[in-house]
Amino acid sequence: MDSILKALELLNQKVNALECKQERMLQEKYATVSSALISGEKSKGNKCALIIEAQSAEISKSSDGIKKAMKDAIRPGDIKIGVNNIKKIRNDRMAITCNKKSEMKELRQQVEAKLGEICRVTETKSRNPIIKVVGINENWNKEQLKEVILKQKI
Repeated sequence: MDSILKALELLNQKVNALECKQERMLQEKYATVSSALISGEKSKGNKCALIIEAQSAEISKSSDGIKKAMKDAIRPGDIKIGVNNIKKIRNDRMAITCNKKSEMKELRQQVEAKLGEICRVTETKSRNPIIKVVGINENWNKEQLKEVILKQKI
């Protein structure tokens, strides 16, 4: 019985040591993700995104080919850019979202410098919101319209 308890205690110590080691490794891995994430800032709303499309036959004109070329040429962790998501979108393009506009501009410069001849890079554009206003009169002035919209949307 004593030997079983000692074995369990030894096993417990090894598990705790492995958990500590794993935690340290994760901390080291994610220490350089992004200055915004390190400082504890939370980004709200829509993030900045780049759209990357293949133009050359050097890489296969698919999202996977673009992703592979990006990984080979640019490492966002090395240049300290916080990439939130890499997403395949229609027409064999890829969308890369970042935390901040400055990070997006830095990533765009890197992509254009290293993959400019084989990829085309564009930024996403913000759209005006679409709202539906019910029960308005065509003869109202701007102030009356503003009042009705605020009442309906707030």
